[in-house]
Amino acid sequence: MELVGVRSEQVNCENQSTETMNFNIDSGYVFKITNSKFTQQLAGAKTILYLDNEVINASIRMHLGSSMYRFLPPSYNYPIFLGEGSYELKLEYSSTFTGSATISGLEFKLTTP
Repeated sequence: MELVGVRSEQVNCENQSTETMNFNIDSGYVFKITNSKFTQQLAGAKTILYLDNEVINASIRMHLGSSMYRFLPPSYNYPIFLGEGSYELKLEYSSTFTGSATISGLEFKLTTP
């Protein structure tokens, strides 16, 4: 495999509770997703990021007092490898909200020895 470069895909959710976007991996390439992150989150809200209807990141923000908040993110196993094909990235909030989520990692071109 030959490293092509850094790749990221972002889904933006504007004043709604769910948004999806599609992206493609070309023939002969592999996308190694190394992490995902959310840009904003509401107090008391849950935020879920799906890749082809499989949860790859989620977070719950709880209000614990006058100004204290706590994030409760579950643990997910990275890296995730994607081969040739079309994929759907879906961002879901527990209420109407504006924010985004990004997956990022490395893209490789498959080579023969």
